[in-house]
Amino acid sequence: ALLRVLEIKELQSYYGNKNKKPICVTFEKSSFGTVHSLDNNFTAHPLLKNAKDNIIEFFKKDDEAKRNYLLKNYETRQDLIENVNAYLKESTNVNQVGVSGNVQTEDNYFIYGKRADTAIDSNKLYPGVNGNAEVIDKNVKFYQSSMNVDFPSIKTDALRIEFCNELNREAEAELNLHLNENLWNSNGIVLSGFIPTKEQSDDYDTLSYRRMHFNFIFEQKISEKFFKVKKQADNAAEAYENKKLSGLEIEVKKNRFSVLVSSLKNGVNNLMKSKNIITSIFTILLFIGSASNLNLQSLFTLSNLSSIISFLFAGLMVIITVINIAEFIKKSTEKRKYTKKIIFIKNSNLSTQIKKRRGKFLKKQTYHPVFCVCLLTYIERKINGNKINNKKLSN
Repeated sequence: ALLRVLEIKELQSYYGNKNKKPICVTFEKSSFGTVHSLDNNFTAHPLLKNAKDNIIEFFKKDDEAKRNYLLKNYETRQDLIENVNAYLKESTNVNQVGVSGNVQTEDNYFIYGKRADTAIDSNKLYPGVNGNAEVIDKNVKFYQSSMNVDFPSIKTDALRIEFCNELNREAEAELNLHLNENLWNSNGIVLSGFIPTKEQSDDYDTLSYRRMHFNFIFEQKISEKFFKVKKQADNAAEAYENKKLSGLEIEVKKNRFSVLVSSLKNGVNNLMKSKNIITSIFTILLFIGSASNLNLQSLFTLSNLSSIISFLFAGLMVIITVINIAEFIKKSTEKRKYTKKIIFIKNSNLSTQIKKRRGKFLKKQTYHPVFCVCLLTYIERKINGNKINNKKLSN
């Protein structure tokens, strides 16, 4: 049982939340069956042969409302909301509510996933937590026999409906994370979707994926480090939905000199971390040198017992060293494979930097619009030096 948006409005801020802007969304229940049907071109179905023209008109009317209200230039947020509501008033499509969460790890990685080949939006990038908001409905038998992560938290008879528990449900399903619903911060709503031209609307072959997405964006900083989260996610109930889970680290430096200093420090730190590996390599070289000078014929004589013990001990050290080197290489390769870093210079043109680095980061990758917005929100926060306070906001 899914949510279909009917209206969005900003509420009055009272003393207790005077620094926040409450947003109220009016919705009605829809269904996965309805969404799935309208998301796919079903005009060629033999049982709908006589209704084909009506179906095409259904979509053409919705497309016209999109063009009339959603392609305008808005001077204020209120103008935008009014036009979105005007569209919703005329729309007959299943404009759906989704919840999306920016998850920042203890070691300051922004988690994102690449959807699996068999998942919806296959091979597209999505924020770490993402899914449909769902409503408890006793008539849906699937809910009665499914796992807890499939059981919705939204009750239509509740005095007030929050989306935080829906985010927690998705976090557990996709990342195997058990988060506190009171620590999600709200960042607003992202509206995205396909708005066809008039020519495209006249071509019934392009009738797929026409609903608009209303994604409610939240963020939370967690106490786990990235690679621990990644390891936990392998055992998540919906681990199959993500082909790859990655982490992005953003660093903001005062100037280019500070970037150079930071690089030198990182180099020294990495050298210190790998000193055991360097020592181990020298151990192997010494062992090879000693073995080459050893008289193997006299090695196993009783008088040469100390040499035998030394030789065996050295051999054991070599085996341990090889294992350590292999583990070091494995960890280094894994880090490069699953993590990326983007550096920004605070005193340079930030908008140009964001455009350039975002373009480079997303090169040859496809992504859902909500991922791009979540990424930009994260970058903006890092650049401005704002921390996630993990304080409950009204949503």
